[in-house]
Amino acid sequence: MPTASTLQEVAREHIKINAKGKGGNTKFTCNHCKREFTGSQTRQLAHLTGTSGSGVAACQHIDGDLRKAIKTEVDRLERVKSGSQASSSHINFSVAEQRPAKRIRQPTIAESLADKKALDTVVAEFFYAHGVPLHLVRSPLFKKMCEAISNSNVTYKGPAYNAMRTDLLDAVKCHVEKDNASWSDHGKNVTGFVLGSDRWTDAQSRPLMNLMLVTPRGTKFVRALDISGNEESAEYIADKMSEVIDEVGPEHITAVIMESASNNVSANEILEERSSKF
Repeated sequence: MPTASTLQEVAREHIKINAKGKGGNTKFTCNHCKREFTGSQTRQLAHLTGTSGSGVAACQHIDGDLRKAIKTEVDRLERVKSGSQASSSHINFSVAEQRPAKRIRQPTIAESLADKKALDTVVAEFFYAHGVPLHLVRSPLFKKMCEAISNSNVTYKGPAYNAMRTDLLDAVKCHVEKDNASWSDHGKNVTGFVLGSDRWTDAQSRPLMNLMLVTPRGTKFVRALDISGNEESAEYIADKMSEVIDEVGPEHITAVIMESASNNVSANEILEERSSKF
């Protein structure tokens, strides 16, 4: 759609007015979810943008990109409106200084969506060209990276190769160590840890066992063990679990969770014999 000049134009593109009431309240139907509401233009826009506090539910049929584009347009028009009101309270008597304001054209919703698709295509090309696993787009770190770049005020061109293998590596290592220390202190001093195990088979058909520590703040991977030849040995599994318990400190382990296979059940019984806590 062309750039709207009023908030009413934004609302009318997505809202159908059914009947006008008193005090600016009207019955309206959303073109996307087809639900009918009663309220002013403020409630109409709140329904479209998902803004809370207006007593109207957000439309569940508008996707994130369209909602963001609508909100951007609403924010722009509200800034224009507030700027006009502020300037009207000051009278400028200098005719020579009066100049017609140059209007900066804002991208339309359709143009904003097209720009996003173009950016998505560039990201997808990188993934495809280098064989990057597609499931990484669901990674919280991938989303964190995209948000940081989007919200940055600099023209970002990415890190240099040498920085990636030196300074940046040290910076990330330091950050991870601080995060792990904070997580560990919280587990030891506040909540305790749950020790968990998970069995799986890798691409070479080797039986592996993951050992993990769990707290309300998240799960930390401890180690993966190749248990080839020992997968049925309850004694072996109990020994490996005991190693982690001793490293963390038995007083900090609140529970041990394993799968219900018979060897795991037997391993759990061995742990119970070694410590009354389990």
